[in-house]
Amino acid sequence: MVVSKNSSTTNYKILVIGEAGVGKTCLLTRFTEDKFDEQEPSTSTTFKTIDVDIPECSKMKNIKLEINDTAGQERFRILTSSFYRKSCGIFLVFDLSDEESFKNLTNWARDITYYASPKCVVVLIGNKSDLNDIKTSKEDVDEFVNDKSYKNYFICSAKTGDGCKEALKCMALEVAETCVVDDTDTVPIENKKQQKKSKCYLF
Repeated sequence: MVVSKNSSTTNYKILVIGEAGVGKTCLLTRFTEDKFDEQEPSTSTTFKTIDVDIPECSKMKNIKLEINDTAGQERFRILTSSFYRKSCGIFLVFDLSDEESFKNLTNWARDITYYASPKCVVVLIGNKSDLNDIKTSKEDVDEFVNDKSYKNYFICSAKTGDGCKEALKCMALEVAETCVVDDTDTVPIENKKQQKKSKCYLF
């Protein structure tokens, strides 16, 4: 997460992951442009940046998030896994109307545990709350959240915007409190010493 040479603002790298079709790209557009742009599922990585005001933060009042949308198809999982190492936060997304996308959260959670820092902030999002065909029960989500010790969960709709600002604000506040900044990069606190030793950065 490199600090721009043209600005004193640090880009905190955030990932959006989950199965294909859960609305990752639509959430990215909602987060950064506050609009809904329905389109085909993404087949490649892309990112957008946004400044977020966090007046309640004890360390800084505004940060820049670089939010990376990663393709969810299985054939891209190796590429996706390479993005974990220097990320401060992850939006883990499933489709409230698609039981399989919820069941497959277990696989994504395993990747997070394996590749990401233990200090990496995870915000779970149940997307498409605007649909009538909700198939994921609150009890099942609560069980998953408790099992993985994820403390941040939001029910959102990229289409209407419901819950999206709250999820984004939560991520910004959590990473601002969790990540440390120096002249070259921003990484989860626990991994700082280890990351500075490594020259195998993928960003």
